[in-house]
Amino acid sequence: MILMSGQYDFSVTWQPFLLHPECPKEGIPHHHPPGGDPNDPGVELLKDIGCDLGIEFHFRCPVWPNTVMAHILVEYAKTVNDGALHGQVVDRLFQLYFTKGRALAKRHIIAVAEDFGFDLNVVEKLIEDPDRAEEIKQKAAVWRTMGIEAIPFIFMNGHSMFSGDQDEAALINTITKVAQKFPLGHGDTCL
Repeated sequence: MILMSGQYDFSVTWQPFLLHPECPKEGIPHHHPPGGDPNDPGVELLKDIGCDLGIEFHFRCPVWPNTVMAHILVEYAKTVNDGALHGQVVDRLFQLYFTKGRALAKRHIIAVAEDFGFDLNVVEKLIEDPDRAEEIKQKAAVWRTMGIEAIPFIFMNGHSMFSGDQDEAALINTITKVAQKFPLGHGDTCL
């Protein structure tokens, strides 16, 4: 998107998606951290793409995390200052998980909220609220009813584009075609 920012205006809105909706609050122990299986050929590609973008994928987290609290924080961030920081909150959560190997436990969510100057009393109430957790699960389930089973899944101008990692040329080609066929509007991406 950075390469095409002179041609198009991009606005990214992250949406809840749970890879493991049944995941308990404490996460699921994993002998290879998610994305860290050395036998998976996609791992090196992802690391290379991340390196180009300034993202270090180390895959040190020993569990598949339950990401409901992280999604609650992202949804809250959308309501603060017209959502201006929600993308940065997502970036920080990705860094904690993929680079630092944190399981996105409550203390990590609170620390991110504090770093962004959010009202910690509000955030703590939200992440502990079972109704809020259920809202996230329901929002995430909607994407599954649309046939989405993997992330990232990209929508542009209200239309499905693709799922999974794409090389730069394929991404540019797809964005160009979709922008021509379906001009104007807003796109979404699932987290």
